Amino acid sequence: LMASDILLYNTRYVPVGDDQTQHLEITRDIAIRFNNKFGQVFTIPEAVSDQHAFFGNNQGLRIMNLVDPTKKMSKSDDTDKGTIFLTDTPDSARRKIMGATTDNFATIAYDKQKQPGISNLIEILALLTGKTNQEIAQKYKSLSQYGSFKQVVAEEMMRFLADFQTKLNSIDESVVAEKLESSESRVAKTANQTLLRVQKAVGLRP
Repeated sequence: LMASDILLYNTRYVPVGDDQTQHLEITRDIAIRFNNKFGQVFTIPEAVSDQHAFFGNNQGLRIMNLVDPTKKMSKSDDTDKGTIFLTDTPDSARRKIMGATTDNFATIAYDKQKQPGISNLIEILALLTGKTNQEIAQKYKSLSQYGSFKQVVAEEMMRFLADFQTKLNSIDESVVAEKLESSESRVAKTANQTLLRVQKAVGLRP
């Protein structure tokens, strides 16, 4: 189904997380095999390496769970303590970050193997501030207490959520509905054109 969605709309770039890259490869295989047999019907998505080069392979492709940094952050988290939702209050997000699992090294360093918890917090702060993971690690390496670093991350997250939720609450729902309707019309045209090409290629349409 994911491959169908990608191919139906002539998609070249699909910004997905690391755990979805296999689906991109399957989509490419389907498109290449179909085109080899029936001609140039599908647009072939770019290879995963090119996808990452386009949208950045270090830009939050997999944010990990705050409680268990060996698992990805997920909306299906049993306790929700390890996941920050865009609807969380800033204070709730702060408590989750302050309770994040770290380690006993007492060093701010970006090492996903040895320090997955701290590395996860570094990635979150990098995304919130527009800096690289290495820049964040360098800036805060002098901190000897994880609590101080967590507070920095928490404050940035609180600012982000407060700003995001203010903007979200100011949205005019009628404008969104109008935009969705106009977009649906445009993408439906693209989808129907692709479907017609496929049907003609396999002999279902003259």
